[in-house]
Amino acid sequence: MVSYPLINPPSDSKKMTKPTSGNSAESIQGKGLHREELRAFYEKDAKEDEKSKAETARLLATT
Repeated sequence: MVSYPLINPPSDSKKMTKPTSGNSAESIQGKGLHREELRAFYEKDAKEDEKSKAETARLLATT
């Protein structure tokens, strides 16, 4: 079993900050934009997959 050393472990837990709740309007808007970007990315990826499958099927049919 390989064990990896920790790189720069926190020296004092008091220095760690608590994350914000994320309920601000700016935070919510940012999350919405992120979701829209992800949706667009996955839709584009799905279209490319379909094109690739169709091309593969066409190539297999002609060989």
